[in-house]
Amino acid sequence: MIDDFCNELKNKYPNTQKVRDQIEELRNYLYMKTEEYINNGKDEKEAFYNAIKSFGDIDTLIEEISKDAKIVNKYRLYLFSAIIDIFVVVFLSLLLCFISLKNNNISFFSYINNSLIAGMFFIISGIIAIFLSTVIPFINMRNIYETVEYTYSDYKINLKYSIIGFIIISMAVFIFNIIFSPHHIWFLFVIIYASSWPLTVFFFYKFFKCSKRN
Repeated sequence: MIDDFCNELKNKYPNTQKVRDQIEELRNYLYMKTEEYINNGKDEKEAFYNAIKSFGDIDTLIEEISKDAKIVNKYRLYLFSAIIDIFVVVFLSLLLCFISLKNNNISFFSYINNSLIAGMFFIISGIIAIFLSTVIPFINMRNIYETVEYTYSDYKINLKYSIIGFIIISMAVFIFNIIFSPHHIWFLFVIIYASSWPLTVFFFYKFFKCSKRN
């Protein structure tokens, strides 16, 4: 009876370690309390229901510890994130090109224009890399759904490190550009592409939170 009840709970909620641990703790508690009620003269069925009642609101407890877990296709979420990243990167790149061409009489923008072909080649190559790195896994894994637990704390940690990585990359390419080719400003295109890292973390979390919990 207790095992059947616990197995029903396992099937009802996402299969995460927290949920499994909580259900095992509940199982041990129910065995102990049921035996205690039986020793006090209750029959097995009544003892079982009294044990459940004494534990409290089981569903609310497990709902709370499993609220950050969903059964999703994470490759689909990465693909959606990548598509938005590509639109952002394309928009910023074209905006930069437009502004620099309109202000070619200013030295800074003329230096950008000196690197437009190389910069756009880099951006296009980066877009293709983003697209292929998400489309191919999605095609291969499009029917695979799994339990994913992604808390707000996980998101903050990933976002923090992606921003730190973005800043380090931006500073490195800026210094390299200024030292070795000061009259060809191309580092801005690299920075635009590198922004896809924190953007992917941000949009993946947003899509994850909006996805339905199966």
